[in-house]
Amino acid sequence: MPSLKDVVLHPDRRRAEVPAERVDLRQPIWLGIAAWTVALVVAVVLEATSTVTGGRFVAIACAGLALGGVGLWWEHRNRTRYHG
Repeated sequence: MPSLKDVVLHPDRRRAEVPAERVDLRQPIWLGIAAWTVALVVAVVLEATSTVTGGRFVAIACAGLALGGVGLWWEHRNRTRYHG
């Protein structure tokens, strides 16, 4: 293994990087969206039965769904970069 000094002074002597693993990110993103959907249903039911008030849990679940949508959009745009 080269020393830190050798790596800094001669970057061409570094070990080759490990290639990225080919994965499909759609399944975990969809599982997350499904979990946030369940959380949204539970939050709406709790809000409707006045167990919890303020709408904070509904807003958090909606934010989770929105971030899942952003994740799907990102995955679609960058699929060729990480999936080959």
